[in-house]
Amino acid sequence: MAAGNGAWPVRGSGFTGGPPSSGAFGDGAMMRLDALTGGVGLSRRALIGGLLAAGLALAVAVVLAPRAPRLGPQTTGDPGLASAVRAVAGERGHQGLSVALVEGDRVRTAGLGDSGDAGRPAVDATTGFEIGSIGKALTGMLLADLAADGAVPLDAPLREVLPGVRFADPETGSITVRELASHRSGLPRLPLNAGTLGRMTMHFAAGHNPYEGIGPADVVAAAAGASPDGRGEFGYSNLGMAVAGEVAARRAGTSYPELLRERILAPLGMDRTVVLAPRQPAPFPHAVGQKSGGQYAEMWRGAGYAPAGVGMWSTSADLARFAGAMLDGTAPGAAAAQPRFDVEENERIGLGWFTTKRGDREITWHNGGTGGFRSFIGLDRAADRAVVVLGNTDRDVDDIGLRLLDVDPKHGFDWRGSLILGLTFFFPLSAGFGVLGVVRRRDSDPRRQADRLTLVASVVSGAAVLLIAWRIGLWHQVPAAVWVAGVVTTAGGAWLGALRWRRLPTARGPRRWQNWVGAIFSVAFSGAVLALASGLV
Repeated sequence: MAAGNGAWPVRGSGFTGGPPSSGAFGDGAMMRLDALTGGVGLSRRALIGGLLAAGLALAVAVVLAPRAPRLGPQTTGDPGLASAVRAVAGERGHQGLSVALVEGDRVRTAGLGDSGDAGRPAVDATTGFEIGSIGKALTGMLLADLAADGAVPLDAPLREVLPGVRFADPETGSITVRELASHRSGLPRLPLNAGTLGRMTMHFAAGHNPYEGIGPADVVAAAAGASPDGRGEFGYSNLGMAVAGEVAARRAGTSYPELLRERILAPLGMDRTVVLAPRQPAPFPHAVGQKSGGQYAEMWRGAGYAPAGVGMWSTSADLARFAGAMLDGTAPGAAAAQPRFDVEENERIGLGWFTTKRGDREITWHNGGTGGFRSFIGLDRAADRAVVVLGNTDRDVDDIGLRLLDVDPKHGFDWRGSLILGLTFFFPLSAGFGVLGVVRRRDSDPRRQADRLTLVASVVSGAAVLLIAWRIGLWHQVPAAVWVAGVVTTAGGAWLGALRWRRLPTARGPRRWQNWVGAIFSVAFSGAVLALASGLV
């Protein structure tokens, strides 16, 4: 760039010798583009190619952008209940909802939106949904029912009810079944090992089932190798509840699904509530789960964590029958819902069931969440009312249920939701501006000179970050335009980097091996994320 007259060379464009007096590009725009390219002049062909590339990137981004599910106009069942549900649920973030409201002897059901099953898109009271951790409430009732018969001593230590199991920490062997079922055992939420980390990475990156291949013996072994932390205090543990259910099954000499069917489900006539085997498909018409960006979510199945709710399916009709039996006290093991231990202020827990005081009301409840489903069951015993809400996206449905019980769902600060919301904004934009930041490094600054390794690593890492945001972002709250902007800026940065490619060395600096190691690690890690997010592994 000439210092004397402010000329900005664009090869073959005619814009030489001085700034243009009019046209699409003013001197300021030329200087900004010059800064972005690191001082590389642009031919007209390169400029047109860049515009075409930007247009193509925009078109691809718009086609692939996350699309938040919307609650469609389809309605089945009770019109009044359906209208009330639609009023409190809103449209964005939900695809299909199946709801039951129990008021004394009266049961009303309603289905809204789309099941995701092209063969049977309408949602009704017989549509199957994954219910997730509502299964923990059923396991608590199973334990209470067995304890009433003397089959499972709730205050017996694990070393007695699991004979032959060697515990790495003697304190783990002293944990009682009651402590497991009330989340006071001190066991972690899930085993803290490389297997759990790998499964959870695949789940968040690609929507894979994080419990695949884990059997009952695996959860017992994981618990036996763990040391309790915070025993006697509330600490939600999928591992603990899974072990509690396996204790019940071993004491009864059968499998957990068979025992649950015999002691709880069959007596209540819950024929549409099942625990799927690892490769078993849902045996009745069911909804298809998806993420908040519209991506398909794999069903969760795993025999080891079945007592914690993994692989458990039901319908709003079945759960309404269950809720009615809980209200009138005829459900087997109903004593499990009796609150006995403190969780936090205004909240206590029994065996699996939570009871929360909201003003002058007490709601006994449990919710559930899997890869692409959410569920809620709530009982207002004083008012003889209960609600069941099932949804086939990963947007929570608790507030819908509470509002249908005329309860104000007040919440404290949700740090996890706020973090993911922030990352949904930050990730896409950081991907694009990260690549542009590398491209803008000028040769005149030896401390920040660009090289090919850094450029490749930034582009691949940016693509991986975009795919992670596409998979886990809260796109029912954040406009998809944020993701589109991230794709376009990343593609634009890659194009500008391609223009500089010939002028860049492979690696810079006195310790070039560090550049190689950093780039290889970045590309390898990002490639693994890309493969996971693309469903290739």
